[in-house]
Amino acid sequence: MILEIKRTFLDRIKEEAKINQVEICGFIIGEIRGSRAIATEIKSAKNVLNSPTRFQIDPEDFLKTLAKAESRKLEIIGFYHSHPAPPYPSLVDEKFMALWPDKIWLIVSTISTFEPSTRAFIKRAEKFEEIKIIEK
Repeated sequence: MILEIKRTFLDRIKEEAKINQVEICGFIIGEIRGSRAIATEIKSAKNVLNSPTRFQIDPEDFLKTLAKAESRKLEIIGFYHSHPAPPYPSLVDEKFMALWPDKIWLIVSTISTFEPSTRAFIKRAEKFEEIKIIEK
């Protein structure tokens, strides 16, 4: 699986992560074509935990985003969030990734405020695998 995403989307996510004091979170919307996940838009969400080290997407944001995507024949293909650590799934992330198999989890690290780094992962069967990000 690869994630095709516009550079402007990644730049927006990184910028949002740099300026916020809490973990950011949001949705990756698009479509799956074979082994390609194509991001056609991103949508930020409210972190109801308001925490610098954990996040929980506002359920109302989730329902609104899901309905809007489905009305346009798209889907939520994944989620993004920031980490004040390297861009790898935490134990908490792994727990929630298990609830959303086959969804992409894009993680942006805020360790470096100059240039945050990103990685993407997906849970397949019983393992977590890193997927390639292709910037468009």
